[in-house]
Amino acid sequence: MESDKMSRIVELFESQPYHQYLGLKVIECSDGISQIQINIRPELCNPVGTLHGGIIYSLCAVASSLASLSIIDDGKYTVASDFNISVLKAVPSGKLTVVGKVLKAGKRLVFVEVTVYDEQSVVCAIGRVTKTVLP
Repeated sequence: MESDKMSRIVELFESQPYHQYLGLKVIECSDGISQIQINIRPELCNPVGTLHGGIIYSLCAVASSLASLSIIDDGKYTVASDFNISVLKAVPSGKLTVVGKVLKAGKRLVFVEVTVYDEQSVVCAIGRVTKTVLP
């Protein structure tokens, strides 16, 4: 992906108020691959002190969007039409890294695999997100 398109996409995602609240940082966004990171803070945790599942889903949504946007035509965007996320390990603190990888991209749908890692590179969640491409 050309660097100006990548810069625009990264700026757009990092400027969103919800993404700023999460503390989301885009590490990579190119050629169907994305990588984002956040530091877990107490306000992102559930009552038992581990990262709220909804935050994990949000991170998977962002990573899948970035991976998709890195390969589709300018002027188009994607929305999630199907999620399948399996949380494998509770995480109470530290930094999370979420990697999105496009498995297949068509004219209307993009299929993305997402993996969430903790600081020790242990897989905490895995999933598949189907994105619908819109003009």
